[in-house]
Amino acid sequence: MTALKGREHIPAFFIGDYMHPLRQFLLEIGERLRSNAMAARVQGDWNRPKSRPTVRIEPPASLAEISALEDRTGQALPEEVREVLGEVSREIHIEWSLRSRIPFGLRRRKPVLAVNLPDAFMRQCVGEAPDGTPCTPSRLVPHFIDGNMRFSIGDLENAFTAHAVILEDHTPKPFMCGSDARYFSSVHAFLSRGFPISVTPWQDWLAMDRRAGTGTMLQFSSDVFDTAASEIKLGLVQFLAAQAALGPISPDLRSIRVFSTGHAQLQESPELFCHAGFSVDTPNSLLWREWFWGGQPPEIPAALLARSGFPG
Repeated sequence: MTALKGREHIPAFFIGDYMHPLRQFLLEIGERLRSNAMAARVQGDWNRPKSRPTVRIEPPASLAEISALEDRTGQALPEEVREVLGEVSREIHIEWSLRSRIPFGLRRRKPVLAVNLPDAFMRQCVGEAPDGTPCTPSRLVPHFIDGNMRFSIGDLENAFTAHAVILEDHTPKPFMCGSDARYFSSVHAFLSRGFPISVTPWQDWLAMDRRAGTGTMLQFSSDVFDTAASEIKLGLVQFLAAQAALGPISPDLRSIRVFSTGHAQLQESPELFCHAGFSVDTPNSLLWREWFWGGQPPEIPAALLARSGFPG
């Protein structure tokens, strides 16, 4: 099996006679995303309507590369991180945008959305729409217009640096009043639980729960409009598989919230609003997968479903 990378092919890469089921699944997702059948719904660059999604799935990392990463970060990698790096890929980069078009006669030639999403994935427009056009009081716009998955040696290393900054920014200070101190303490406790996996420029932070045996991913977002967290009851391999099955979607606050079923109060971080119930089989997840994949959503491999944590 191969996956398209521009005009080239990404090697399937077997270790002996074995290919990790997550790598096999990501290769399938990459081929599907770049296929002619998906061209009516997705593209690559938002500003280039004829482009195809980016798919880069490199061979697995060597033991030397993994050891060098541990030396640079001063941290022993969790087993699942070593598994993904050493058996799946040293770099995963999949990125897509919803199909756009260049309106005829517009001098600025700003793209606009060219697909109609189900109502569940639309929201009231506030300020500016995702495509940069102005809002009106009655206008509905998509919750998101693109998605991406990034996991690599470089992303992990950058996440450690960014994680230290985020922790410092959310450390309670002596001059804080009671409510502020409690809130910052809650955020700091939540962030301290995580082994950082990635941090986006928009401060969407993804991590593995450091506590042994939890099989939980942690997601935190902080911007001028919203601050919230998510506990995702999936291990790293399971989460990447679920993320891919949904597009992949981006691991940001808005996307996680759309595909979650409720919220929870965390004992360790009672002041922090937390989304819960993220899964590939929530009502929104099932509806999205059916629409996004044109009625033929890819099946998550049985070997991944058999890992504890997946529904069903």
